[in-house]
Amino acid sequence: MAFVETDRVQIRLYVGASAIFASLWPALENAISASQSVADGGTRVDSSTETLVKGIIASLQQIDAARLNLITKFHAVKIDELTVDAVRGTAMLRSEGRVLVGRLCSTLGMRGPLHDVYSSSPPNVRGMSVYGDMFL
Repeated sequence: MAFVETDRVQIRLYVGASAIFASLWPALENAISASQSVADGGTRVDSSTETLVKGIIASLQQIDAARLNLITKFHAVKIDELTVDAVRGTAMLRSEGRVLVGRLCSTLGMRGPLHDVYSSSPPNVRGMSVYGDMFL
């Protein structure tokens, strides 16, 4: 059950990388491949790590869906008997997303994401090198 390109796209998205510049981050591409089972061309004895990564990605996609759902509720404060605090809810979802991105990065041997996908700031605002200092 090797990673297909769709899986790789999602992994790159959440760690803040792009397939267009994949040659800048060969360590990321190698980490994705290495996390697969030996039978699928990786280095792991079974597909447990790949299953974990796919589960984290699924959770991140759920967070994104919930965040987009909250956007439609920003104008509402009360719906029937339910009070909606979309701003706090969005902040909580972003925070949980960052926790999961951290777990994804740890699973792939990264110190952290290349870019915080739950932030509105542009990538590399801190001058982070795209070479080598993202991996342990």
